[in-house]
Amino acid sequence: MDIKKSDQHTKGILMTTGKLLLLLISLTFFNCSKMNTNFTVEGPKEVLEKIHVNIDYTDYQEKWHSFTTYYKGKTYRNNAEEILAYGVNINYNDILFFEELCDFNPHYFDYADYKKIIFKKEKNDIYVKVLFFEDQANNPDKVGFTKLLTLDDFFKKNNIIEDSIKHNYEKSFKEVIIP
Repeated sequence: MDIKKSDQHTKGILMTTGKLLLLLISLTFFNCSKMNTNFTVEGPKEVLEKIHVNIDYTDYQEKWHSFTTYYKGKTYRNNAEEILAYGVNINYNDILFFEELCDFNPHYFDYADYKKIIFKKEKNDIYVKVLFFEDQANNPDKVGFTKLLTLDDFFKKNNIIEDSIKHNYEKSFKEVIIP
């Protein structure tokens, strides 16, 4: 009996130690002070020369930040701290727009291993696909292309009617903030 109790006690200590070690590793791994916000941007040259991509994000204190990651053929790199939620705002020649938002997930953005924005042009329409993981690129059914919209169509699609909110969207689409 004493051996059985001793084995159970040892097993309990090992499980508790294992859980604490896992918690420590998780806290160390997930509490990065800087997060990689760099994207690869691909598409036809005549489209990329007119593309402007901003990243808007909120930190853990719920303060919003913005920066331009791609502007008319040039890529800009930035490492942000503590991304809680974010949006990818795309502007084509100040006439067509797209927004991709992420739910509140503190580590999704940093640990996304792919971060690629792909554009294509069909007749007069511009389409975009925002990818965060390589398996999305290998499985076209997971993430398809979305057509960029005029601001009016974007506001209609998203039921945005208040002028102040429209102004904030227009600013986040058009403002150039080189890091």
